[in-house]
Amino acid sequence: MGKAELPLHAPGTKADRGYIGQSVPRPNAQRLLQGRGTFTDDLRFPRLAHVAFFRSPHAHAKIRKLDLSRALKSPGVVGVFDGRAVAEYCTPWVAVLAHLKGIKSPPQHAIAIERACWQGEACAAVVAESRSQAEDAVALIAAEWQELPAVVDMEEALAGKTVIHPELEGGLEVVRHTLLRLGFPLREIQLPYK
Repeated sequence: MGKAELPLHAPGTKADRGYIGQSVPRPNAQRLLQGRGTFTDDLRFPRLAHVAFFRSPHAHAKIRKLDLSRALKSPGVVGVFDGRAVAEYCTPWVAVLAHLKGIKSPPQHAIAIERACWQGEACAAVVAESRSQAEDAVALIAAEWQELPAVVDMEEALAGKTVIHPELEGGLEVVRHTLLRLGFPLREIQLPYK
C-alpha cells in the first residue's frame, strides 16, 4: 500500500479515539492563566542588555543621514550602532535554497548600510539597560531619507522597470526559470528581454 493509500483514521491514533473536534485539556493552562508562565522576555541575567531597532518607514530609500547623537546620550543607553558598525562584526547573509538551484540572493546585512530595501528594515540598533530605555532612545534617532522607486507586486518585478538589486545580473531570467520550475505556464510569464 503506497503512502497515498494509507487510511486517514489508522487504529490507535488520536483521530481514531475521537480527539478531532474535541476539547483537549492543556496541562500547563492553569499555570499560564494565573500569570505564572515564564517566557524569554521574563528571563534576567547578570549584565543583560536589551536592543531596539530604528526601522525604515519606506519600502525603498537611500539613507542620507542618521543622527544617532541624541540616542547615545539617552539614559541607560550602552551603545548605538549603524549598519557600518555592525558589518565589522557580522558578515552579510546570502539565501541558499537547495531545491531551487541557481537562485540568486543579494547579501543581506544585519542592519542596512546606505539603503533600505524594504519597509521595516533595521537601519540602526540601540542597546540599553532596559527594553523601555532602548525604545525611548530609538525615538530620538533622526534620519534623512531619499525615497527610491519601490516594487510592490510580482507583475511589477517581472516588468523589470524598477530594479532593487542591480548587482544581481540576469535576475529576471532566474525569476523566469524559477517560476517555470514551480509550474507556472510559460505563456503567463511575460518578461522583458534586453
